[in-house]
Amino acid sequence: MTVLLSCCLNNLQGKEINDSIPLRAEIKDTTYSDTLVTVSISDIRLANIKMLERKMYKEIVEQQDTIISFKDSYILEQERIIKDFQDRITKANDINDKLSKNLERQKTITYVVGGVASVALLTTVILIITR
Repeated sequence: MTVLLSCCLNNLQGKEINDSIPLRAEIKDTTYSDTLVTVSISDIRLANIKMLERKMYKEIVEQQDTIISFKDSYILEQERIIKDFQDRITKANDINDKLSKNLERQKTITYVVGGVASVALLTTVILIITR
């Protein structure tokens, strides 16, 4: 069947027609009329090439499917890693904000206590001098 299609394809493409290859079977003997067919070796080779290409294309399609599924799983894993990393960064930023607020609060407390202590010391010195 493939050889017949190949012959017809050659005719449709306008390639050199070999008149020695009939499109129908030649009857050489009436007792074996349904089994005798004349096919050139080049047509058989062409049919073999087409069948090998088909087999290779099938393998390529299977490999593409595995590559696509691997790519999808890789993308999902990368998204999970990125989400985890973003969560860690958010937590670290929250901790840094809390530490920054506590540091500012501690600085203001230090300034207030230092100011009160300076005023108390200055008041004590003035009271000692005035008496």
